[in-house]
Amino acid sequence: MMDLAKILQKLISFTQEEYFYKQWYQTDPLAYGTPIRSWEEFRERFPADTGIPPEPPTPVGDYLTEKAFFTGNEIEVNCFKNLRYCPAFFHQLEFIKITYVMRGSATLYFNNTSYLLTEGQFCIVSPGVEQAVFSGNDGDCVMNILLRGTTFTDAFAALLEEQNILSDYFWKMSYARYSEEVLLFTGSRDEKLEKLVLQMFREIREHKRPSNILLKSYVMIFLGEGLRRHKTDVIRLTGQEEHPYLPALILKDMKQHLKTVTLKELAAKWEMSESQINHFLKVQIGYSYTYLLSEMRMKQATEYLTKTDLSVERIMEEIGWNDLSSFYRQFKKKYAMTPYQYRTYGGRNL
Repeated sequence: MMDLAKILQKLISFTQEEYFYKQWYQTDPLAYGTPIRSWEEFRERFPADTGIPPEPPTPVGDYLTEKAFFTGNEIEVNCFKNLRYCPAFFHQLEFIKITYVMRGSATLYFNNTSYLLTEGQFCIVSPGVEQAVFSGNDGDCVMNILLRGTTFTDAFAALLEEQNILSDYFWKMSYARYSEEVLLFTGSRDEKLEKLVLQMFREIREHKRPSNILLKSYVMIFLGEGLRRHKTDVIRLTGQEEHPYLPALILKDMKQHLKTVTLKELAAKWEMSESQINHFLKVQIGYSYTYLLSEMRMKQATEYLTKTDLSVERIMEEIGWNDLSSFYRQFKKKYAMTPYQYRTYGGRNL
């Protein structure tokens, strides 16, 4: 097994793709001045006779899917180097991305603003957020850590149980239709965090079947240590200034009292009328109280179906769903199978 120092040296070495992108950067650095939205747009920044190829050597698209970055259904974490000199292209993600600056620097483009990330700093980008990252120096080493968005609430449930800015961020990300937020950690180089990133990369690169348990553990420790050691260095980048934490707190309150929660009691606790809190949820998260409650109860039901032997009737009781026929109807509408089929197949054909 390669030691971590050698892995870092390997990461700093240039790949063929990086040599390709650097060639065009040296041809015209101004072409890299602002992010692009397509490879065609990038080609148009060069004279017609330059000879830049019609296709890039790596994916450059406006929407990156989990299927392109995660193999199979068992692995929920990926880790790889962000290519130097690859033009910054605006894109959205189906997954969660942590961009960590191991060496040198990188520029994050988000919400019409650029942010310089230096050695030891990192950002967390939630699914659906349009952003771009660029690193344009030979000495840069920038890492991307990807987490499946579709299974995040189950795989990293412990993160949601905390009471901090990370849990608030992930709560809103998990249930909001609109989550235009990025968390930026502006600390300095941290050898402990660096080691964890290198361990993730080594696990993925040196094993045909990487350990999902190890990878998730590395991520949990990375985020936990990152927050504990740099909690005063966290900046929340968002276009929504009003009530930055309240939506997440309300969602967590609903989750914790899933069996008995009512709109009336929820509104009273948060000192709003029922119509006010329902409107607040629609504006801040994009969904009504009724829809969010149904989604939470359905997710909890799938947990019980796959991880316990409780009967469907008992599961309904545990999640606070009182009507058997409506439960079956809504479950089949959402998952295209009955609760019994879901228990048998574990949702694998979703």
